[in-house]
Amino acid sequence: MGILDFLFGKSGGKDASKPAAVAAGDAAPAEEYPSYEEVMREYRERERERERLIAEGEAMRRRKMSEMGVDVDAFTEDLVRSDALALFGRFFPSALRIGADPGDCAVSIGFENPTKAGKVPKNVAHARFLCEAPVSSGLVRELVADLKYMRDGDVNMADLSARSQDLSVEVSVRRADGSFSITKVSTYDVARGVYDVIWSAGDPGDPADAAARVLSGM
Repeated sequence: MGILDFLFGKSGGKDASKPAAVAAGDAAPAEEYPSYEEVMREYRERERERERLIAEGEAMRRRKMSEMGVDVDAFTEDLVRSDALALFGRFFPSALRIGADPGDCAVSIGFENPTKAGKVPKNVAHARFLCEAPVSSGLVRELVADLKYMRDGDVNMADLSARSQDLSVEVSVRRADGSFSITKVSTYDVARGVYDVIWSAGDPGDPADAAARVLSGM
């Protein structure tokens, strides 16, 4: 072995500790990713499972309220539709003129859990009444009533909102001592994410007029 071989190895001066370059034919295979169809199929499966669990939970709460003596069958879509339109007509009539069709609305009804003490809650059911303008109109027009019901079938709380394009106006109605009153009127700028209270209990003026003035400019 020559002195150069001793000092630098038989590579003739090259660092023998460095691995040789991988030959083109020996390159590691590229990592495989799932296809778009596989991703979407997995997403749909997760969504179906999520919806199944939601429906199962709703059925369990309904059954529990029934076992505790609540007449769950009394809470119907017709009841919700009638109550929502009556509340709009009484407290937010200007909302009925924004262009959403109150005759073609979706209704959803759900039930609450017992209280932490295992008692029937004050509000046993919640419901949503949603009307939209026809898609063909090209406009965003919505009427929404979120209602909370007591066990006797009477509404205890209602949030009534009207949306036109990116502006939503909401009138909050609450029951106290057996009668309803407006407690707050608010606006929400959907595009900008800005919320504002334009009237609250104790303020001067008519809250329904305050809501109507905003709607008139929409």
